[in-house]
Amino acid sequence: MLSLGVDSSLFCRGNIGGILSPRLPSPKKLIISRGSPYQNLGAVLPTQNASSAISRCISTEGQGVYGSPTMIWPENGEDPFVQAGLRQESMPKHVAAILDGNRRWAEAHGKDLDYSLFCQGYMSLAHLCIKWGVSTLSCFMFSTENWKRSKEANDLLFGQFQKYLEQSLEVFMSKGIKVTIIGEKTRLPKDLQEVIKKVEEETKINSTLELNFAVSYGGKWDIVQAIRSISRKAKAGEIGLQDVDGTLMDQQLSTNGLGVPDPDMMIRTGGDQRVSNFLMWQMPHTEFYFTDVYGPDFREPHFIDALRRFQQSDRRFGE
Repeated sequence: MLSLGVDSSLFCRGNIGGILSPRLPSPKKLIISRGSPYQNLGAVLPTQNASSAISRCISTEGQGVYGSPTMIWPENGEDPFVQAGLRQESMPKHVAAILDGNRRWAEAHGKDLDYSLFCQGYMSLAHLCIKWGVSTLSCFMFSTENWKRSKEANDLLFGQFQKYLEQSLEVFMSKGIKVTIIGEKTRLPKDLQEVIKKVEEETKINSTLELNFAVSYGGKWDIVQAIRSISRKAKAGEIGLQDVDGTLMDQQLSTNGLGVPDPDMMIRTGGDQRVSNFLMWQMPHTEFYFTDVYGPDFREPHFIDALRRFQQSDRRFGE
């Protein structure tokens, strides 16, 4: 496991997180060389190979999530997955993400709330998924509970999300990213609905990454609307009681049309250890990765650590 020192100015809170323990013992400590953006960090890794991989792959020029340093492939031709302590054949196919802590990060840094960074963070995470072989990323943008926030805050988010979609369309096409929005889209501003329709239509042929945004979405809402759909079919005599099962529920959920498996792993930043009404039906066997790091401070080393922890889990699916 990679652990980064909590005293670094690169982090707003905590260190690389996890489910049970934020740090594991390690036989070797690596201090990043001076001049690196990680020069104040002590990187603790399980093996010498992984340590040398991280030290060689850190780029001082690359930009990761929210403008953070990113990883580059090693120049010596060695397998980057092996170098990072990962097994390429065991990567999660579907990652769900809640980049939480944006408001608290802005307050801690004396900045105005800016959801454009929130959108850019999910885009950077999408690039990381492509780099590390994850085929689906589902992002929680705006929950049904978020409607309780002020109109000003919601209008700011919707406006910046719309601008993000418009400006990113060329990137979506060049990178092969298919974009889908799930949730109560009819509640969204009309201009945003039109942009969503355009982006979904133009990117539907792409297949490198399925990028799903949950907007005006709630797990309870999704289950309720699925039950209502099933009830209407039953009332119309299209189905009987014996037809109602988990498969039928899956078919009525808003995620049915995505054609992707349930999330293998869910990443949440910001310190809260809960799903917050996100994909509640779809995550019965999902591995959870929690970190105290705020969303704007989430970096590629955290993502690699999440992948490593996922591969360390024993997924038995009830067996």
